[in-house]
Amino acid sequence: MSDMPGTDAYPRERDDPYCLSDAEAYALLREAPWRRFVVLGDGLAEGLGEKTPGYRPVPWPERIRYALSRRVPTVAYLNLGRHNLVTSEVRASQVDRALAFHPDLAAVICGGNDLLTERFDPRRVEADLEAVVTTLLGTGADVILFTLMDICAGVPELSALRPHMNALNESVRDVSLRHDTLLVDLWGHPICSAGDVYSSDLTHPSTRGHAVLASQALRRLGERLATAAR
Repeated sequence: MSDMPGTDAYPRERDDPYCLSDAEAYALLREAPWRRFVVLGDGLAEGLGEKTPGYRPVPWPERIRYALSRRVPTVAYLNLGRHNLVTSEVRASQVDRALAFHPDLAAVICGGNDLLTERFDPRRVEADLEAVVTTLLGTGADVILFTLMDICAGVPELSALRPHMNALNESVRDVSLRHDTLLVDLWGHPICSAGDVYSSDLTHPSTRGHAVLASQALRRLGERLATAAR
């Protein structure tokens, strides 16, 4: 995708206080050094989700790619995300391909499918995620990780999942802290209680969810750039 429609035709996104405008994203990415952007993970990484009326039908990785391309028109982009993968499968099937791409920015989002397995083990998930992260960091790439949104806040009947979701998110935070990655922590975001950020499968975000996720990621990238400039 070489371009994205403007928000004039998507008024709900344009007026959403949790969504960055293209101009705001452009300002945040001033002096962005990234030239090769790779995405690893499951269906959340792949960009699956249903359309929300009034929001651009563009998944979060494409939104980030577009924002980067406005600063660096030659930015290269590779999305390896595939639905239904658990974290160990992401590690086994995507890391070598990501390394062959020679990224300088890598986004990693996975773990949600591990929650649905019969024997969810957050320590195993953390070990697999850490292996992915350390391998990518070893190449000099910046890595950005994501916690899951608290879907239980928007869909109370799923509240039984909260302890496992908390455990998974804590594992992601621990990996991020140990290795000083960028982190998009969506767990406590006020948008979590809004039902329209989730698709009807209650597994993937809607396009509003994608817009918010991308906006939070771009804010974190902007913070990293601002810190580096000091």
